[in-house]
Amino acid sequence: MLGGKAIPLEDKSIGYEHYERPERLESKRSETSGRKANMTWFHRHLKLLVATLVIGCILMTGLGVLALHNYQEYIYLTDQHHTTLQQYEVLESQLTDLEEKLRGILPYSKASGASIRLLNNFGKTHNPTWEELKSFLRADGTDEHSYYYATFICGDFAEMLHNNAEKVGIRAALVVVSFYNDIPHALNAFYTTDKGLVYVDCTGYDLGNVYPKWDSRSEIDNWDKIAYVAEGEEYGCISLDIANSPNYNFYENYLDRHEEYTQEVERYTEELGGRYFLEEPEYSYFMDWYNRLEAKRRELGGFYWKPLGIVSDIEVYW
Repeated sequence: MLGGKAIPLEDKSIGYEHYERPERLESKRSETSGRKANMTWFHRHLKLLVATLVIGCILMTGLGVLALHNYQEYIYLTDQHHTTLQQYEVLESQLTDLEEKLRGILPYSKASGASIRLLNNFGKTHNPTWEELKSFLRADGTDEHSYYYATFICGDFAEMLHNNAEKVGIRAALVVVSFYNDIPHALNAFYTTDKGLVYVDCTGYDLGNVYPKWDSRSEIDNWDKIAYVAEGEEYGCISLDIANSPNYNFYENYLDRHEEYTQEVERYTEELGGRYFLEEPEYSYFMDWYNRLEAKRRELGGFYWKPLGIVSDIEVYW
């Protein structure tokens, strides 16, 4: 003991942490490497987790945008649907008002007073050929009805033919023709692919408009007629069986031929002088003449329909 203080012979704790034994130092390095490895694994998985979260956020954002777009489109279509319904209701109301206004007004109404009702087969009809139209008219039975002012008139015929045509896939129109000095008349129209617009008058059994007049409908087995309509011109009809064209000049030529036939019949009648029994050679002369007249009569159809008047206006409703 010096100066009253004891001097330790050895302080084993001094410098202990600075001079580790090799085993201890090695062990500590190993622990440090393990910690670093654990940290690396953690960081790697943390990055993977963050990347997964980012991708998830992007996907969720995309789905959200898509959902928003679909929702906006749904809202738009819903608004359009409501608008269309409102427009339909307005049009239906206008149609009802129009039907009420036209009720009982010829030829926009039928004999019963009800308005003509056209049933269009939208998207399922086509424009026929001339021959296809004629075949349809021959098979259709609308013209077999009789014309009676109290029960079945031109509006009834036109409505029935229109709806029958549309039902079998042939596009048809209702036509209303006005005259300068007569009541309006209803008929139909078809647009053929090879001969253009064709007017058809299927008004049935009505001897008041047929010349010469027969006492029996059996003389005429088809009352379908091709109508010839032009503003400022006479409304005329020719039997479907002999009409070869819908053009108005065909009708004018038909009238000329009919006039020639009528004049020849008058000459024949005048020259025959009411005689029934003839001797040769006069008998053969008149028989040859008679046969020629019969051939012309068959070419003209044997009868013709009285013109309805001069056309002032034409309305076509497809």
